[in-house]
Amino acid sequence: PSTLRVLETLRRVGGRRVSFGIESGNEELRRGVLGKRFTNDRVIEVFREARRMGYQVEAFVMVGLPDETPEAFDDTVELIRAIQPDLYSLSIYFPFRGTALYEHALARGYLAGPVALDDAFVSRRRALLDMPAFPPAAVARAARQFPLRVYGRTSLRKALLFRAYESFLGDPLLRLLAPVRGALRAYVLGGSGAGAGSSRPD
Repeated sequence: PSTLRVLETLRRVGGRRVSFGIESGNEELRRGVLGKRFTNDRVIEVFREARRMGYQVEAFVMVGLPDETPEAFDDTVELIRAIQPDLYSLSIYFPFRGTALYEHALARGYLAGPVALDDAFVSRRRALLDMPAFPPAAVARAARQFPLRVYGRTSLRKALLFRAYESFLGDPLLRLLAPVRGALRAYVLGGSGAGAGSSRPD
């Protein structure tokens, strides 16, 4: 069944929030590296229709993917800015051993060898791939700037809250605010929400 048909069914049984794995707003990278063949126009359509059905929508995206450039990540910023999701989750790409993407990164010379992590590693804020066109410091900076670039013109509240989350204070803040996480989510969304699902806009 199509994504929209699934969303209609879930809505009829009480679904209120749905998350989509977009990963990248650059169609060439998304298709060639990630093997995801849906278009940006399709993403925009699905998000628009999900909102029309009454869903709160969330987008999952990544930065620092193998072969990504700053210009390719600009496409991600532009797509997420266009759809204005209620929430997003941005991850700095992590090369899991045994995956095709890991082997691709290794073959391209983005990794010096097998990945060894220290106990303080947080993939959301540290890039492990050493790509000449998009080095780790630039990837981390792109992640920090993402919320202001996406929401800066439409919701300063969201921009600042997500900016704090992407900072080095993000994890301590999450632990501190854990007792009021539900209220904080409602504040960010401008209302309350429950009932979640995940999908891909194909």
